[in-house]
Amino acid sequence: MGDVLVVTITEDGYMDKGPLRPAFTEALRSEAIASLNCVDYVAVNPWPTAEETLRVLRPDVYVRGSEFKNIASDMTGKIGREIGATLAAVSP
Repeated sequence: MGDVLVVTITEDGYMDKGPLRPAFTEALRSEAIASLNCVDYVAVNPWPTAEETLRVLRPDVYVRGSEFKNIASDMTGKIGREIGATLAAVSP
């Protein structure tokens, strides 16, 4: 869907998916993703949400994992804010 694929991962300190998380360190996760031929760049997101990263990168396409498909079930509101940041970044 684009010319360059940038994959960002959540910094270890901001992982909030439950106890004993992350199962793999950000270094291991970055290395595994970087080994994929389709990935051009990997970065560790240093903020609690992807909002600032989206403002900086200004992606044409923004994809989250399938576990985030139901925005209504996101009690934190993070997904909605990230979508808003993406739309603001691509608006003229």
